[in-house]
Amino acid sequence: MQIHPKEQNSGLLTAFVITTSLLVATTMIALMLTTCILPYLQAVEKVSHQLDIDEEIDRSPHYRMSSLIDICWVLVSTVSLFLFTLDVILMSWIKFTYFSITASLVATAIMTPVLVLILLFGYFFYR
Repeated sequence: MQIHPKEQNSGLLTAFVITTSLLVATTMIALMLTTCILPYLQAVEKVSHQLDIDEEIDRSPHYRMSSLIDICWVLVSTVSLFLFTLDVILMSWIKFTYFSITASLVATAIMTPVLVLILLFGYFFYR
């Protein structure tokens, strides 16, 4: 991303770096957790065919790892989407303000309802 040298706003750049770093971190954590959990779930499925299903369901990682699975879903479906949308808003202010404040305002006006919808979805879906 090229930034015009005459119009650098350190506050916007700092906010952009923070949200981008958090976006990458939440996505990587969710990816790591899902790749670690999936083999356990596949192992239980394979073993459940060989053993008594009632015994195996009680020992299933579905129950022990349910909090990790919930964290993955919240990170991927709400937090990462929220941070990405916020990044788009910040990027429009960093990149386009020098050329047109109207363009930055329009991008913010379009993306703000998206931010609200993501937050409402996350709240109602995960409560």
